Amino acid sequence: MVNDGPATAPSKRLLDYCPGYVKTVDGPLAIQGLGLARLRAGCPHLDGWLRTFEQ
Repeated sequence: MVNDGPATAPSKRLLDYCPGYVKTVDGPLAIQGLGLARLRAGCPHLDGWLRTFEQ
């Protein structure tokens, strides 16, 4: 639960650290690089959300 609002969304926070960040390009590349299993292990909220689709 990291999205507190439009100004503090994760993509906006990333732009503060990496001004060249492009959500639609860099986001999928980051997910691909990390792998779904690792993301799920690190984020119980994401894991629970995905489980609703798997059921």
